[in-house]
Amino acid sequence: MEPVVLAAYTRHYTQLPLLQSAACVEYALYEDGGQLYIKAARNGGQALAVCPLPGAAPAYARDLLRYLYENAVAVEHIRDVIADLRA
Repeated sequence: MEPVVLAAYTRHYTQLPLLQSAACVEYALYEDGGQLYIKAARNGGQALAVCPLPGAAPAYARDLLRYLYENAVAVEHIRDVIADLRA
């Protein structure tokens, strides 16, 4: 069975010379075989984080995904942020 996307957000960053490169960060919540996980990717997978959420309720997982998106958490930091929030 294919994973099901339960929620997804995309954030676009504009090229700003000397400040930031253009980028696209995708945040998504998946359900696969009864397991929830968050996947985040920058520029189609240039940077990638996949974080299982064992025991998480779907409503909590959706809120967590939205938190990551609204706070523009960098893909490289997502695992640590989720670990801190779930501790």
